[in-house]
Formats: sequence, structure tokens, C-alpha cells
Amino acid sequence: MKRPVDVVPLPAPAGAASRSWRVVAAGVCSALAALTAPAQEAPPTAGLAFRGVWLDDVESDGARWARGETYKLAVTSSGVTYYPFLATKAERHRPVCFALAEAHCGGEPLACAGGAVWRSGPRQVRIARGAFTEVWDLAADHAEQSFVFERAPGSGELRLAIACDTELAAQSVADGVLRFVDATGAGVACSDAIVTDATGRAQRLPIEWARGQMVLRVAEAFLADAQWPVVVDPLVRTIAVGTSLTQLAEPRATFDPLTGVWLVTCEDRVTATDTDVLAFRLAQDGTVLESLGLAISTADTVSPDAAALGEHGSLVVAWIDRASDRLRWRRRGPSSGFGVPVGVAIGPQPADAPLALGGSKNGELALACFTAGLGPARAAFVTTIDLADNVAPLVQATGTFSTITDLGLTDRLGSGEDWGLVLRTTSGAEFRGVLTAATIGPILVSGPVPLAPGGLAPRICGFGPFWAVWLDAGSPAAVRVAQISPFRGHTFVVDFVENLSALEGGGTNVVRRSELALASDGCRFVYAYREDQATRPTATVLNTVRVRNAGSGILNRCVFDERRIGIGRAGPEASLCAAGATGGSGGAYLHLVASDAPNSALAGTLYDGRQPGDMFTAVSTQCGAPFAPLIGGTGSTALGATFTVALARTVGAPLLFVSLAEPAPLPLCAPNPNCRLGVQLPAALSIPGTRVDLPVPCDANLLGSTLACQGIDVTGPGGCPATVFGIDFRMTDTVLATIR
Repeated sequence: MKRPVDVVPLPAPAGAASRSWRVVAAGVCSALAALTAPAQEAPPTAGLAFRGVWLDDVESDGARWARGETYKLAVTSSGVTYYPFLATKAERHRPVCFALAEAHCGGEPLACAGGAVWRSGPRQVRIARGAFTEVWDLAADHAEQSFVFERAPGSGELRLAIACDTELAAQSVADGVLRFVDATGAGVACSDAIVTDATGRAQRLPIEWARGQMVLRVAEAFLADAQWPVVVDPLVRTIAVGTSLTQLAEPRATFDPLTGVWLVTCEDRVTATDTDVLAFRLAQDGTVLESLGLAISTADTVSPDAAALGEHGSLVVAWIDRASDRLRWRRRGPSSGFGVPVGVAIGPQPADAPLALGGSKNGELALACFTAGLGPARAAFVTTIDLADNVAPLVQATGTFSTITDLGLTDRLGSGEDWGLVLRTTSGAEFRGVLTAATIGPILVSGPVPLAPGGLAPRICGFGPFWAVWLDAGSPAAVRVAQISPFRGHTFVVDFVENLSALEGGGTNVVRRSELALASDGCRFVYAYREDQATRPTATVLNTVRVRNAGSGILNRCVFDERRIGIGRAGPEASLCAAGATGGSGGAYLHLVASDAPNSALAGTLYDGRQPGDMFTAVSTQCGAPFAPLIGGTGSTALGATFTVALARTVGAPLLFVSLAEPAPLPLCAPNPNCRLGVQLPAALSIPGTRVDLPVPCDANLLGSTLACQGIDVTGPGGCPATVFGIDFRMTDTVLATIR
């Protein structure tokens, strides 16, 4: 459990609107209440940690791998290697290898050589042993080893000898527990050995330790009266010193719009030379649906990132395997789990090798960008991955003698559009556009667009125009943003550069800004950073910013929707994900940080970047007669989204009006003064029928504006009679749709 954190309320500017956000809880579905004011103290963020058991569907490195909360293990036909998590960032593993050495019944040897290995349930793996089957049932904090005999193997005592190969010291069996421990007392315990028959009759078994073998004996008397099958099973668990066993780092996320699920991926630093790749699937409200282990082995697998191919419902998680100098990835289809790991050689990788993965709203390609080369000369390379796991030839994106220490990559809108790429090189922060065809093929990388000499931690978002932010070289560093737009011939220009820290105002006590993060839903962008102040503890600051078109011939400039939303004590390695970037709901963001304490939690915050308020409100303008026609609005009125207005219970010829709202609805007829006009005429849209879909443009000037929608049922009786306008008609209420 993540320890409580200090929460720092940050002052909001005068008139700032409230902002809704929820905290992702540790393995449970708790969404905290929305804040009522930005300056109110926020609840502490909770930890997102691996929970339960993951048993991989596929083999890796010749083994079937599994992961619990306190261990991982590899199953092969020759036996099982159990890797206990003994301490955070342990120097190396000290596993115990369990291999069945001998099996006898009545002194006669039984066939026990290892055969096929297969998964037989979500938490169970089996090894064929000839005369019987070895079974491992996996729980979060232990593994249960069983030997299943379907029929009597003979007469007499049953003896099983399990070789236990480990550098940990074996302790004498006490209280039925065999321990393998290091100098601190941490290690592995084998206990609770028991034999059970088909009727449930059970008997505890003593555990013997002799010549490097754990020996289990089942008495002849028990077997003589047994109903078969008979199961012999000891438990294996980790003895840990302390509660922090591994450390999660480098969190990244993407959003699958087809299922409404966030996918979070991260490193799990198990030992100094062993890093796993984990993932978490979260419901849209932050409920943790599943903990996943996508690269579980003893290899050093680092820098994971995730991408979604929105219209296809396909998710990709990629990472760098430092042991083999390969880019590896696993892909999940819309109705399947993650497939087999796929990889491509990418050359020598430095210890801090960065990787970025970009998806798309529409299209079937993901783009991977990474560095290669050791020492000061590191170049950036790009390649694309398609829905069938095909990969394009590597393309060098930067000069050979650049030193790439950081990079960031956007998602893209679709085929024929660019991914945006930012890098920190020896000359500072710079931008490049990356263009491909709709399918695997040539990759075109634009020339560099310099952003800032010495620019730190560059981040990128948007679909073009792109927005890049970085920290300048000042003290304290200011957050600066550039809007970058396509020009001609696949070249790009910087439209403007803003000092966002100056636009925020305040900050006189700031001594440092760091941990920059950025995301965009295509209409607005949100940035976050860690702020250290001389008089207050560290906090994370979230800002929502939009770009407003100031008019013909005047450059777009940045305008704040709201400023300085404090979300509690900050951790390192921050990232932001926008659901709208891959086709999800506009305005929904997930902010992630690693723990700044020695434990395995990630902190996650769901943030609503939209202006607050109801999307639809109703004004009473219907005629009120029995069976009057109805009107309603559904969908989202956020920038870039689409909402629907529909009529029901019409009997004549329906007509929908969309226009500005009448400040005071106008009575239309007597003797029924309730029939009132709620929209201004002439209407902007007049649509015959009962339904209209209204897309909201990505124009920040529309924020807060309202559209009025009203239906008329022409020839419908009970409203305005034909004696007034020459024809009967009935009115609906007026729906007001406010742009958020």
C-alpha cells in the first residue's frame, strides 16, 4: 500500500471553474468524489500495483512463465524455477529450481520423466510425468505443487524425491516447513504437504531434507484404503524481508475506444539486471480490470510504451530487450488476449535507451521510435508495425552523431497524416514529422525544426498542428510551448512560442519545475509538471490550455481554460494520455507517475479537461397535449465530439430546427399558449425527420456557446390548430446543447 502523501492546495485564479477528476485506487473500483473547487485539498492518490496472478498463454525462452505478487516462475518439462521477490532492486535473483528426481512405489521406480507442458486453467499449468501428472496451482502469494495419481501406481509406500537446486541455505525442517534463506532471512518456504484422496480424506505429510532433495512419503496404509485419484501437494511461498519487493517505473498509457478501456504499461524492476514489462487494464472510470505480465523472464526488458489503433480495437505494447538488442512487442486484438512476442533487431542499446510508440485514430499502423548506438553517438530510428505484426525496414531519423537523450511521439489522425516526433539532442529540443502510406512501406522523415537550444524534457501532442512543450534552461525552468504546423513539401514551421509559466502567473516561490507531461484530444491540450516550492512541499500541477484563433491574419495563441490544479504530492517519470487521441471521449485524460518512495505503486489520476456543466438542458416549450412529441439529446457536446438530437412520439410530418436559443420562448397560438418557439428563426438547420447528428468542430471559440434544438410535428393534432396557421402542428420542448 502506498503511504499517505502530502497534498498541497494550489491557488486558482479568480473565477476559475471547477474541474472533475478521480483517483485510480489500488486494485479496486473506487472512484472518489469530484472536487468542488480547484483550491480544495485533494484526496491522496492511491497506488496502482500488480494484483493476483498472470499465467502467460505463450511460451517465452522455452518456458511457460507465470507471475504472482511475491514471485515469478518458469515451467519447463524438466521442472519449475521459482524466483522469489526478496527485496527492492535486489542485486540479482536467488531462485530455487524444483525438479522431480525420483518416484517410487513399494520400492519400485515409477516413470517420471518430464513430458508435455500445458496450461489447464487461468491459474494452473501441468507437466506430464508418465505414471502421474505434476500440477502447479498459482495464487497471488504462493504456488501449490501437486502430484496427481489417477490410479494406484503399485502397492507399498509412495516416495517422491524433489531436487531443490539453489544457492540459498537450506534450514533444517522445523514445524513441517523447509526453508531456503539468505543472510537476512529472506527466501523460499516449502510447507503444508498433504495427501488427499477422491473422498476428501486427507493426511499431513512430513517433509524430509536429504542430499539436496525434498522427500515426501505417503504411507502404504493410506494408499490401501484410498479412493483414486490421489493428490500429493506441498505449498511454495516467498519469505520476504519488508513489504517492497519490486519497483514499478516508466508508466505509459493508451486508450481503446472500442472497449472503453485504458491500458497502462510500465517497467517492473525486479533485480538490478532483471526488468519485467507489466500492464494494467482500467475501465474508463479507473476500475482496475486486470493485471498483466507481458514480458516475464529474467531478461532486462525496458522502456515499454503502449499504442492503440482506435478504429480496429487493436492494442500494441512494445519494449526494448537489452539482452538481445531487439525491439519486441505484443499485440492484442479486439476480441482476444495478447499474442506471442514479436521482435526485430535494432542494434546495441544504452542502459537508458528511450522508446516511444504512436498509434492512430484511423489506420492500421503503429510507429515505434527508439535510439541505437552506444557512447555519445546515438541516432534515432523509426519503424512501423501493422495489424499482422509485419514491420517496416528501419529508417534513421537523425544524424549519426546526435546524442539522443529523450524523445516523444504523438498518435496520428490516420493514413496520409504525420506522426509528430520531438527529440532532445546535443543541440537542444527539435521536431520532426514522420509520414507513411496506409500500409507497411516507405517512411518519410522531415528535416529538423529547431525548438529551443538546451530545451529539456520535450513532449509532443496533437495531430498537426502539433504542440510541443519543454522546460527551458532557466532557474527555475519555465514551461514553454510551440505550435508547429505543416508547410509545403513535408516541411514544418513554428507558428508561435509561448511561455506558459508566465501565462499562469504567480510562482514566486518556485525553485524547480520537472517531470513534464503533455497530451491532447485533438481540440485542447493538457500539460502537467512537478513544482518544487521553497515554502511548500512538492505538488503536481495540471493545466488545461486551448489554442484560440484570434482572427484573420493573426496567429493563434494559447488561452487557459483553467490554471494550476494541484493533485497532490508528485512522483517521477510522469506521463499523460488523452482518450480522445485514439477515438475515445474528448476531454478525458489519465495522468500517471511512478512512486517517489521505495515501493511498487504507480499513482494515477483521471482528469476531465472539459469545461464543467451539463451538456444538455431542457426548456419547457411543448404544447402539453396528451401524447405530445418528445425530444432528447445524447452523446457528447465536447469539442471534436458528435451529439445526436432525436424526436419520439410523432404522428405527422416531423421537422427538426437547430439554431440559437430565444432568450424568452415565444407563445405561438391561442387557445394553447404553451406552444412556444424556443429557437430563433430563420433556423440555421431545418431537417425533415426525427434525428440529426451534429458534429462539434475543434474550435475553441465555441466553448460555452449553446445551440437550441426543437421539433415540430406538422399535422399533429392537439397543439396549434389549423385556424391559426392553416395547418395543425405540435411543438416539443427545446433542448439546449452547451459546448464543453
